[in-house]
Amino acid sequence: MSSLIANIRDTKTKGQVSDLRSKGSIPAILYGGKIENKKIYLNKKIINNLISSENFLSNILSLEIDGKKEKVLPREIAYDPITDEPLHIDFLRIVDGAKIILEIPVKFINSEKSPGLKKGGVLNIVRRKVELRCPTE
Repeated sequence: MSSLIANIRDTKTKGQVSDLRSKGSIPAILYGGKIENKKIYLNKKIINNLISSENFLSNILSLEIDGKKEKVLPREIAYDPITDEPLHIDFLRIVDGAKIILEIPVKFINSEKSPGLKKGGVLNIVRRKVELRCPTE
């Protein structure tokens, strides 16, 4: 489980959020459970390294906010349409006893060894992700 350090943000305007981004941070929100939502921001370099992994949206992360650790699951990433850099991330708080829906990426292995493909067959991929409903634990 990866561990990230996040800070609370007190932004109220678009200009303040833009300043945050220009200083190398990514704004985010933490929601879920019966606790109120928290506006946070994270280091852009660390997040870019995690996002580049295939299964970022299906991995549970540990967020440390003001010395308090919380288990979270990244749910959505908003990207800039021109630069393709992350603009905002939504994190879902992991609550014991709750159920969530995850999209797990499917990876096809050993396709070059398949007798059907060797004889000229075609691998038709219908879904690149499988939906999984499971308890948060």
